Amino acid sequence: MASSSGSGSWDEDKAKSLLVRLATKYNHYLRTNPVLTKSITSAVTAGLGNIVSQKIQKRGKNLPLEYRPVIAFSAYGFFLSGPLIHYFYEFLDKFIPKTASYSKAKRLLIDRGVMSPALLLVFFYVVAILEGKSHEGAIRKIGQHYWTALKMSWRVWIIFQFFNLNYVPREYRVLAGNMMSFLWSVYLAGKRSEEPYKIAK
Repeated sequence: MASSSGSGSWDEDKAKSLLVRLATKYNHYLRTNPVLTKSITSAVTAGLGNIVSQKIQKRGKNLPLEYRPVIAFSAYGFFLSGPLIHYFYEFLDKFIPKTASYSKAKRLLIDRGVMSPALLLVFFYVVAILEGKSHEGAIRKIGQHYWTALKMSWRVWIIFQFFNLNYVPREYRVLAGNMMSFLWSVYLAGKRSEEPYKIAK
């Protein structure tokens, strides 16, 4: 029993040591190459979100994983959402400093009222094109799902973003958003892959 307990403690120590090393490495790259680091984490979370979404939808159907949507989501995270959000947070901190009147509310209003609708629109269009759809097909996807997804985004993200924008250090906001975005990506991936809504009888 003692040996088993000692082995468990050793494994726990190894896990903690690994997490500390990973966190140290991440902080190093965050300081030395912030845009690339945030782009990579955005790509990983977006791709994983799509994989999990596919697994949920195909559960019990014995269907293979489709890799093109995974690549599309990851490419969107790497080339667009990661760097765009990094520069947006920099702009927001300069445009509305913490010392400004009602700064917390103003930051949230710009983020949810301007950045979120624009970024979501870009997401639907770009990912549809990367998945091989035509311009017309991408526009149809936007028409079918954009407004529903935007309303869900406001409900899901508004409280999280209030704390993220005002209390999380700027260098960690994209990472915090990535963690939340994993769940959000699962929702978006599922929403985008649905068939066009049927008219209720």
